Amino acid sequence: MKRILLIVLFIYSYSYSQERIFYSAEKFQGSETPEGPIKEYFGNVKLIQGDVTITCDYAKLFEATNISNLSGNVKLTQKGLTMKTQKATYYGDKKFTKTDTELEIQDTKTYLKAKSGDYNSLTNVANFYQNVFIEDDSVIVNANYLQYNKKTQESYAYNNVLIKGKFNSSYLLSDTLIYKPKDKYSISYGKPILFQIDSSEGEAGFEYDTLSISSDTMQAFRYIDNEHYVFTDSVEIIRKDVKARSNLATYFRTRDIFVLNEEPIIWYDNSQLYGDSITIELEESKLKRIESVGNAFSVSKEFEKYAQFLNQLAGHKIEMIFQDGKISQIITTQNAQSLYFSQNDKGAIDAHKHDCNKIEMFFENDEIDKINFLENVNAVAIPYQELKSGVKEFYLPRYKWSKNIPVEKNLQYKSNYFEL
Repeated sequence: MKRILLIVLFIYSYSYSQERIFYSAEKFQGSETPEGPIKEYFGNVKLIQGDVTITCDYAKLFEATNISNLSGNVKLTQKGLTMKTQKATYYGDKKFTKTDTELEIQDTKTYLKAKSGDYNSLTNVANFYQNVFIEDDSVIVNANYLQYNKKTQESYAYNNVLIKGKFNSSYLLSDTLIYKPKDKYSISYGKPILFQIDSSEGEAGFEYDTLSISSDTMQAFRYIDNEHYVFTDSVEIIRKDVKARSNLATYFRTRDIFVLNEEPIIWYDNSQLYGDSITIELEESKLKRIESVGNAFSVSKEFEKYAQFLNQLAGHKIEMIFQDGKISQIITTQNAQSLYFSQNDKGAIDAHKHDCNKIEMFFENDEIDKINFLENVNAVAIPYQELKSGVKEFYLPRYKWSKNIPVEKNLQYKSNYFEL
């Protein structure tokens, strides 16, 4: 049975590879050479092989190998795909076209351009090399190498990859990209960084706010009603007013919401926020809400001079509420705990510790205006003399402080098509 199958495959392969090529031109001449007979075609040259049609100004056919050198306005068409270049080599036995000159391909909604490349008419796979540019109805991709599959419309891009959204100011830099437009899906490897640039008009003119998100791997789901991105491993989020780290993060771009999991940390102003899961919600590019759920803990530096006097909050959930981008409330619920330091007019510092079910903190101009301790309240005052002997012994059990703040990243990219 295996032998019969192999014979059938061989016959099919042989007959397909030997598919006849029909040539036509304004002028023709032939000659004999040590390498075998050569035929040359001049003016309005046309080659037809099955579903492939090639036109050009000049073609030179080496009959022994069934290879043709083509030049002058070379154009290949196959089932809706058009490839254009100035010089190319066509391998008739393989239905394979290769060029070392600039080429472009138009395939329905996809346009591709590169310094050199090749196209296999049997597999419908094209390879592009150097200064590769690809554009469809939603994104533009730039890379040093890209492979495109006509059947699936999927692209595999490598080395110095840039993806630019056509309908928003977003840019993705990575080393490797797999793009599947039919599924509205892409995945990037090699420390991808997503930049989103928002602008707003203020008193001094237009102001720009850049958001950057980096990780080891990034997946993009470009659904019309739910565009979102999933970042895994070594995730860093940087905005002008907040920074974050985690090992898993989802950015729901349509709703302007971030969900961080797996050891998330938020840096805001002089505060740090920890928890099992942290959600950041924006409104008109301004902070609206930050919520930490599960083992929530917040720590903030109250005095620049006294680094160990750190205000602390702990509970099952800590919610930070903002108005017009400024902190308005902090609400801690379920087994709420607090450690708060204050300084009197003489410069002496004391502390207050509270345990209750809920803590409400209200702010005016980024300063604490009022604190409410609600339900089953236990309070302890700690005088300065006790603090002097060792302030850390009064810290809350979940205390932590990280100096591993993400470093701001710059949007830099250069190619024949883009310079950022």
